[in-house]
Amino acid sequence: MRVAHIKSSFLFWFFWVLIGILSSSLVPIFFLMLSITPSAISEAIIPISGAVGSIWHWVLLRRYLPEMTAWVRVSILGWVAGYIVCVIAAYYLGPMIAFPLSPTWLPYLSLWKTVVFGGLLGTVVGLYQWHLLRHHISCAGWWIAASSAGWALALLNIFINTEKAISNYIQADLIVANGYIYSAITGFAMLLLLRISRRRK
Repeated sequence: MRVAHIKSSFLFWFFWVLIGILSSSLVPIFFLMLSITPSAISEAIIPISGAVGSIWHWVLLRRYLPEMTAWVRVSILGWVAGYIVCVIAAYYLGPMIAFPLSPTWLPYLSLWKTVVFGGLLGTVVGLYQWHLLRHHISCAGWWIAASSAGWALALLNIFINTEKAISNYIQADLIVANGYIYSAITGFAMLLLLRISRRRK
């Protein structure tokens, strides 16, 4: 286990959050530039944005965890698995009016179902990433909790802002807020885990 020294905690956290915001904002714009309508991609926009963000997070992480080369692969697998788990959960929890991670339909779910879907997605993604992290950092189990909490709160933000999500699911301030919420929580968790691992080295 070799963890490089983090010279600036704030800069690490800042860039982690910036990556999350940009990923959640630019992916919808990219699809729209390809003339793909919002309704055609709404069901997959959150997992796709997460997968793209994972690629750029690896670019940031590799400076401190150079041996963790499989981050992108396990993260993308985690997003795919999380997508599938949420579809299965929606079948049993209902209402199965649309994919539960579609921002246009989240407001129609109940509060607890929104939190469940967000927690499920974050937990599955976190589990896949934890399987890799546990070989490189200490107390890696906390990463699962951070990922779960991050997505539960991010989707709760859509639920609370019901009118914005229904009227226009790519509304800028709502997307930026979601990227910030998830990335702020996971970025802080990753920073703590890296520092703990560095001290125990």
